[in-house]
Amino acid sequence: MPIDPPPVDPPRARAPSSGSPAGPEAARGPTRRGLPSWLWPFGGLAEQLLVSGSFARSVLTLMTGTTLANLIPVAVSPVLSRLYSPAEFGLFALYAGIAALLAVAATGRYEMAIVLPAEDADAFELLGLSLLLAGAVTVVCAIAVVAFHSGLLALLRAPALAAWLWLLPLGVLLVGLAQALGSWLNRKRSYRRIAESRILQSTTTAVLGIALALWLYNVPSRDRPRRPPAG
Repeated sequence: MPIDPPPVDPPRARAPSSGSPAGPEAARGPTRRGLPSWLWPFGGLAEQLLVSGSFARSVLTLMTGTTLANLIPVAVSPVLSRLYSPAEFGLFALYAGIAALLAVAATGRYEMAIVLPAEDADAFELLGLSLLLAGAVTVVCAIAVVAFHSGLLALLRAPALAAWLWLLPLGVLLVGLAQALGSWLNRKRSYRRIAESRILQSTTTAVLGIALALWLYNVPSRDRPRRPPAG
């Protein structure tokens, strides 16, 4: 006589343990446990900021560097306003504008394409082309300054720019190099170096501005008219 098999109880659903979340809570990740629903996006952002190389971390690095680089000129502006007159600020703005305009043509805007190639070798060739063009434009600019110095001053209607016009080729070269190398660092995702370079550039400009006034113009003994106090 055959023997019937013993009855088997149907499988019961396993109750979720208190240590591991189940369902939608498990998909949300550990950073959302114990947080109100309106704090979930901020919890994920905080987690991303702790991950090196993440998008949020890179944005924070660039934003911090840019903010500090912009705060440095604001901090030294009271000092520079005591050392330079409004006319000298206008002269510097004219010089910087000419250098920036020529720097656009210095690299031929090839630095904008450095981030596009898939291979680093192609991008490095674009970097070399940008640097070569920057050097060539600097040489042409230097020749133009030497050959047409008086004519350029008459064209700009700024005789006070005579001494500083000789530094124009150097300014064009430095701006062109900064643009090309900045695009290369952007391709390599060296955002920390980009932020550091911006802070260094801003600090160097501020220090050189103060040192130049103290050295060339002998500010302590110079009789400079002051603006009347406000009010």
